[in-house]
Parts: sequence; C-alpha cells; structure tokens
Amino acid sequence: RKLIVTDTVFSMDGDLAPLPEIADLADKYGCMFMIDEAHSTGVLGKRGSGGTEHFGIEDRVPIVMGTLSKAVGSLGGYIAGSQKLIDFIRNSVR
Repeated sequence: RKLIVTDTVFSMDGDLAPLPEIADLADKYGCMFMIDEAHSTGVLGKRGSGGTEHFGIEDRVPIVMGTLSKAVGSLGGYIAGSQKLIDFIRNSVR
C-alpha cells in the first residue's frame, strides 16, 4: 500500500497544505492519506477540529494524528482512524 503523509499547517512559516488537492491525488492513485493536525487543532475549522474540518474533507482522510501540547495546552497525542486501523496499529507497532 501507498501512504501520503503531510502536516496541515507547517510550523516554520504557517503555510497550509493543499489538503483537498492531496486528497484528490490519494484517490487517483489509490493511496491512504494521513494528516498531522498538530498545528491546526484548536486553530482551524469552525469548531477548531483542524484542517480536515476547515477544508470539509473529514470523510476523505482515513488517518488523523496530532498532539495535545499545542493549542490544547496539555500532554500527549492521538491517532484517529477506523477500528480496523487502530487495532492493526495497537497490535503491530511496538
């Protein structure tokens, strides 16, 4: 399988990744698409959910990850995806 991974917001300059266009590429080439929302959670989107909400592509991104140490002001991180994907990660990535 192929995987496209990008940040939503690039921390050095604040540029936004062109997420809808990248999602189109993932669809075109049959790739999984993973977004790091570390610098967009709490900042982008109507509810602060990040770039997927900002661009309206929540249903096109099967893997979303981020940290709670930026806008949330806490510790830890998260990875969100289908139950099948999370089970695979739990049992395979150590």
